[in-house]
Amino acid sequence: MTLLADETLAKSAGDLYLAPLGTGAPADDDLDDSAALLAAGWVHTGWLDEDGPSTDGFEGENNKHYGWNRPAPVRSVTRVTEPMIEVGLLQWNVENLQLYFPGSTYDGPSRVLTIPEAGNPTDKELLVVVADGARYLGLWVSRVSYRGGDTIEFPGDGLSSIPVVFDILAATSGDFIKVIGIDEASS
Repeated sequence: MTLLADETLAKSAGDLYLAPLGTGAPADDDLDDSAALLAAGWVHTGWLDEDGPSTDGFEGENNKHYGWNRPAPVRSVTRVTEPMIEVGLLQWNVENLQLYFPGSTYDGPSRVLTIPEAGNPTDKELLVVVADGARYLGLWVSRVSYRGGDTIEFPGDGLSSIPVVFDILAATSGDFIKVIGIDEASS
């Protein structure tokens, strides 16, 4: 297979959408049409930070244990973790902070978000849309649960993002994950 420049991806923008369970994956043509996504039940949750989303837990972790003076491991342990997607959101609003702190409540007149000791998030469908010029790529997950991710930091030389982790849960029915907008490989 030959490396072709048009098959590379350089994220110039990215958006996060959430929808109630049962909404379903959008069509390829709808990824760049926010009105169509809104009409289908998707809610724009925020812009992605410059690092974009990252996934973890699909590849597993392999630890090799060596004995003294042995060239080969005496034991190898593979641990598969739960898959997840971490997304850094640039917009600081009630909805995004409630993703980081599930179960939190907001009092509008005082402009205060109260964070409980523990909260139960509502399972959602997730759609991450990444733009590369006129090309759009979507990652749709049929069922996720959300929680705070990494620590919230306030850097002196950049934007502060809200790191939210979406644990990927088993699909209740139908598809599990779809990557939308992928072209067939060229040779």
